[in-house]
Amino acid sequence: MADDRLPIVFTPEASSKLVMFLIPGLLAAAAVWKALDDRFSTVRIRLFGEVDAHVVAWFVATILGAVSLLGLAMLVLRCPRLTLREEGIVIARCFRAPVTIPWSALAHVVVRTARFWRGWRNEVVDVVYLVTKDGTETSPGPLGKGSDIAPVIRRVAARMTAGLPEA
Repeated sequence: MADDRLPIVFTPEASSKLVMFLIPGLLAAAAVWKALDDRFSTVRIRLFGEVDAHVVAWFVATILGAVSLLGLAMLVLRCPRLTLREEGIVIARCFRAPVTIPWSALAHVVVRTARFWRGWRNEVVDVVYLVTKDGTETSPGPLGKGSDIAPVIRRVAARMTAGLPEA
């Protein structure tokens, strides 16, 4: 694969963003349904005591609606995204300006892996960090398997004469 054609774009799977949009959205809709219910009920919250269930339902609907809208924005804007271009690496996040790292400023590519035990399965999250020559680490967030992304970045960087050391 020495003839990697640029631009190369890395982005998380759309299914995870879709889940982040749909599940909180459905739960927010259920909370709105409860908030619009005419029957009086209360919810016992240890810190606050007895609270009207309609107030709690609107609060839950607001929070879950915001999370659902974040998932929708990530889905529509296709972010976060890491793009390898002729002039350098462009990191596009959802609500921040894109960051461009020229090939000449790139010093290392580091993959950090976190493992979490989630009840019945082990969850692994890889995050790719781009280290510049001045020591700044920049990452778009989890994009997928770091073992698939880092070699491509190193290969393109070597072709662009950045001279990154091999892993």
